[in-house]
Amino acid sequence: MTLSKIPQVTEAEFLLGARSSKQFPQEALTEIAIAGKSNVGKSSVLKLLLNRRKLVRISQTPGRTREINFFKTVTKQLAPFIFADLPGYGYAKVNSKLQDEWGELITEYLSGREYLKLVVLLIDSRRGISGYEIDFLLWLQQMNNNVVVVYTKVDKIPKNKRGNLLVQYQKKLPQMPPPILFSATKNTGLQELWKSIQNHI
Repeated sequence: MTLSKIPQVTEAEFLLGARSSKQFPQEALTEIAIAGKSNVGKSSVLKLLLNRRKLVRISQTPGRTREINFFKTVTKQLAPFIFADLPGYGYAKVNSKLQDEWGELITEYLSGREYLKLVVLLIDSRRGISGYEIDFLLWLQQMNNNVVVVYTKVDKIPKNKRGNLLVQYQKKLPQMPPPILFSATKNTGLQELWKSIQNHI
């Protein structure tokens, strides 16, 4: 897939922010979930995918988003689908009760949402994959979710060291396909990410 063949987003609409499963969209459309720690670059990835700078909702305090935000997306090449932006984790200074509420919401969505076809897990390439993220990936597999791992902010790492990211990742998760190396500022990995999304719509 060349840059010219990347799906052209013609419409992108914020549908709602859901704080419970009762608020999840009722439209029978494929959903692509975007997950990752706070400050991993989720908003930048979504803005690039949607080709919209102002549509993505961003909390004023990193890590404080409590909702799953749903964005209906229409392209010239694909059937309409929905991006589900999951709350970030691992950063916010909030009480344990609130963290538990977020965890319950995410767990309910990821374990029982019939329209969910792909989970895009974002990992900061400068920090690498953590034990929590490894456990999360294995759990997603147990839930029979399709997963693609995306290492963000690779423009912050010298090109001659990027290969080490793939080597270290596959040592820890030899059963998983290699991650996509991604940079929202350089468009690195955009074609590969769209290809993964396209394969599940």
